[in-house]
Amino acid sequence: MFSSASELAEKLRAARYIIDPVILEVVCLAARMHKPLLVEGPPGCGKTEYFIRGSADDARNDPASYVVVQGNVYACRRDPYFPAWPDVVQPMRFSSGYGKR
Repeated sequence: MFSSASELAEKLRAARYIIDPVILEVVCLAARMHKPLLVEGPPGCGKTEYFIRGSADDARNDPASYVVVQGNVYACRRDPYFPAWPDVVQPMRFSSGYGKR
């Protein structure tokens, strides 16, 4: 985890992420409160192309590992040794635009 916004910013820079200062504060606050973040935007702006998708069958057969948002099924973030985190969607790290602004 991280203890401050500056520590998070340093870790993100080391991982080659670009983050806006306002978004940085929002992420820190959400983490401190143990609350999820909701990514919003108009259709077609690219918000879903960076997350691992599932099917309706996946969501029906394993509801603890998938979340349905506006009809789209996404895989919840998980560690191979622990159950999925129901409030975090799994990013698709191999997407061509992942981590770019």
